[in-house]
Order: sequence, then structure tokens, then C-alpha cells
Amino acid sequence: EVGGNDKQKDVAIPNLPQSRDARFVIQHVIATLREARPGFGISSRLEKKMATAVEALVFGELYDDVFAEIVEETRKMDDALMKKIGSYEIERLHRIGTGKAMACSKRKIQGEDVSVEALEALLRLPEARVPSEKLSFCVSFIESISSHFFGKSNDREHLDGKENQLANRSIGADSLLKMVCEHIIVAKVPHLNAELMFLEEFSTDEHALKGKEGYTLVTLQSSLQFLNASDDIERDIIIDSN
Repeated sequence: EVGGNDKQKDVAIPNLPQSRDARFVIQHVIATLREARPGFGISSRLEKKMATAVEALVFGELYDDVFAEIVEETRKMDDALMKKIGSYEIERLHRIGTGKAMACSKRKIQGEDVSVEALEALLRLPEARVPSEKLSFCVSFIESISSHFFGKSNDREHLDGKENQLANRSIGADSLLKMVCEHIIVAKVPHLNAELMFLEEFSTDEHALKGKEGYTLVTLQSSLQFLNASDDIERDIIIDSN
């Protein structure tokens, strides 16, 4: 039981969904720790470590239930996205089978435009069980796309909040969005809408949304929203990018 005064002990949340329940517990424990040990808030590094430890403790028990709930909330969007990606791939294979190789070459994601490191980071997203770890994979995903775009495989450029290297190298927001979309299409991560909703729900602490983490989350959300809204992936992403 987390300590607190009588008013805190009287707080009841029996009708809240699991996700809101978990968020309440995390916020309550962190607030109680700050009150009991003000020194925890002295540095951002210590603050982040404290929040990560609380997340791991809470989601060690609740993650499966919480994520299952979010999956149900986003099932229609994720099913529709997978269907769109599948339809694009089937149509591309059909063109290859009918000998329309020239047309097909202009309607596919080019191998040189795909970062293997970025794909690996994105595909590891479902194995993470706490927001900080999921965000770490997302940051690696965006950084790997940046490194791949600039051809610096041995000298990865790191994002630095709003003053990130992508902006400094004059890569437009639209170009980045399209590159992220292409990697999402190739990776086909299951329940990606649920993954980002989980991050939106639980990465609300100030420490988690500063700098590169916040920039990364907004970039992924924008790219996924674009894909969700598209009624023709080939037209909106592939041909336009080529």
C-alpha cells in the first residue's frame, strides 16, 4: 500500500478502465515519493530514473491487461491499416506476375530507402512493456532513418529536441513523414495504433516528452495518422515519394 493521508486512502477508482487505473497509480506513487523524498526531484536524471522505476513496478503487474484494453479500442484502425498495406502488396505482386515490371518499379518502396536498423528498432516496439523503453525504441527508429538518409552509418546523428539534426540538414517535415510511413509499411508492426496510444496515455510526464522523445512521438503519430487517413497508400506514399 502506498502511504498517504486519509483523503488519499479514501480515493476509489473501481469503475475506471485498466489503463486509467494504471495511470492513476503511477501518478499517485510518483506524487507520494516526491512528497516523502523531495530530493528525488533535484535533477532531471534522478526524476527520470524514479519515474521509470515506478512504471516498471506498475506495468509488471498490469501491462497485459492495460495493453489488451487499448488493442480493443484501436482494433478497427489497426485492422484497416493492415488491410491497406496488404492490398498494396498484393497489387504490386500482381503487376510483377503480369509482366508489368516497369510500372511496378515506380510503385514500390526502393530498397536503398529502407534502413535495416530503423526496421529492427520499430519491430522491437511490441516487446517493451514500459513507456520509457518503448520510447527508446521509437527514438532509435527515427535516429536510424536520419542516419540512413544522410549516409552516416558509422556516425549516428542524434536528435536534440526541436533543434534536431534533421532540421539542421534541411530535411523537410513532409519528407520525414513519408520516410517514416515507408518504414511502417515495410515493418507491418501489429497493433501500431495501440502502441502509440499506449505511449500517448502513459508518456505524459514532463521528463518523457522533452526533447527528442517528444519530437519522436509527435513524428510517429503524424505519420501514422497520415497512413490511417489515406485511402490509397500507393498514390499517397509510394508514387509521391518516388
